[in-house]
Amino acid sequence: MSSTEKKSNGQPISAESFVNQMKALVRTSEAQDPLVNEDIADRRGDRLLKKTYAIWFIWILIGQLVVMNLIIVAKGLRWLELGDNTLQLYLAGTLLEVFGIVAIITRSLFRNNK
Repeated sequence: MSSTEKKSNGQPISAESFVNQMKALVRTSEAQDPLVNEDIADRRGDRLLKKTYAIWFIWILIGQLVVMNLIIVAKGLRWLELGDNTLQLYLAGTLLEVFGIVAIITRSLFRNNK
């Protein structure tokens, strides 16, 4: 049932009414238990922190990969003199750093809290 659910007496209930009932239930529980309020506030803060970190790290990684590609282009156009071994070490180190940052950040930010 897409926009309606059945009440316990068999009468249909709209999705809007269901949402309003859930909001009232949350307000009731917030007023009764301060520990629930703290847990909700912590979860909201964690989500905000995750979003902030995700945005920053995405931009940092984009910048790092752009710089790496510019160095490759500069080397190809002979604007930059680097030895082959130096360039290979730089590329390998940059790629390992990118994958390492992604793995560490995702593992620590999206920990399974069961």
